[in-house]
Amino acid sequence: MGPVLHARRLAGVAVLTCLLLCSPFPGPGGSDRPGYAKPAAAAKTLNSGSFKAGLAPAGVPREAWRDLQVLAETQRKAGLSPAVQAGKVTCNAAGCSRQIGARLELWNADTGAHLVRDAVHRVWNTPEGASLGFPIRSEYPHGNGFRTDFQNGSLMYDPVTGRVMSVVPGVDESALVIGDSQTSIKTWVGQGLVQAGYRPILRGANGTGFAHGNGTVSAYAQALESHQWLLPWGEPALIILQGGGNDTAHSAAEIQSGARRLISDVRQSYPSARILMVGVIGDGTGPRKDVDRLLAATAAEAGLEFLSPGDWWARYGLNGAMRPDGRHLSPEGHARTAAVFARELERIAPVDSGFSSGRPARALQ
Repeated sequence: MGPVLHARRLAGVAVLTCLLLCSPFPGPGGSDRPGYAKPAAAAKTLNSGSFKAGLAPAGVPREAWRDLQVLAETQRKAGLSPAVQAGKVTCNAAGCSRQIGARLELWNADTGAHLVRDAVHRVWNTPEGASLGFPIRSEYPHGNGFRTDFQNGSLMYDPVTGRVMSVVPGVDESALVIGDSQTSIKTWVGQGLVQAGYRPILRGANGTGFAHGNGTVSAYAQALESHQWLLPWGEPALIILQGGGNDTAHSAAEIQSGARRLISDVRQSYPSARILMVGVIGDGTGPRKDVDRLLAATAAEAGLEFLSPGDWWARYGLNGAMRPDGRHLSPEGHARTAAVFARELERIAPVDSGFSSGRPARALQ
């Protein structure tokens, strides 16, 4: 199959991106690349004066060939080279790469040559991953996984689950939320978490749910499993699985199946974490309340705590101007609901005294 090319626009500049079947780089541009931050000189691959790299193949910059050969020799001497033949070096305006087994050697003029495993590379080679910049260090053991550092962040590979995860500072003081359009620092969910003393880590996308995808991002569990957004490495203080109105278009069986699948996935990565399922905000009637009741039953079946906002629209006067389109809250409506949510969180899952509140923890989505 030939190269698959598509155009994307970042920071107002059209960037030609070569996807996984083509060059391993998210796009050309080198140091002009959006989100690029020039690293310290120490990040470059060091070249041994006694090592002879030989002549560079046609189309491969001399410095790239030298650095790639030095990297391969260093790995060989350390007994880390796989017993497979190295692939052909391919280059574009951003840099060069060479496949070696299940890993990729990546080279850029500013960062040198470094090893990245295929699973990490697939996440890096996405529009979201482009913000990380280029690797500044080859993969190394870290905790129970393997870490790769980039110019603007780090990724972890979990060998138990096979998942790639983002590195987020302060994750143990944070509440991880998986949800829909209500999962924002500007909504009642994000504001309520901050008021309750948590640092929100927000995952999900508009128009999604336990069973519902938006055409670009899949339903919660499928999106997690396919790395459409990344779970944070470590263990959050609290995990919230949020229900929403998007699932009202689906059958009870589909919703329950999606919820069970997500619970299983989350427990795989966080076996001892506290998980709270939040139902569907509404006026206490109709399809939204039906989904809310279904999620309550699913949470009970799985042994999870459950918070129902199923009648909050009616109970707290969130009608009229508070809900201008009939479904989504106004800024004032979010503020009023956030206070209620914070109060409920303080009752159900109070923050430990050592935790700090404030800005949401941000990382690769």
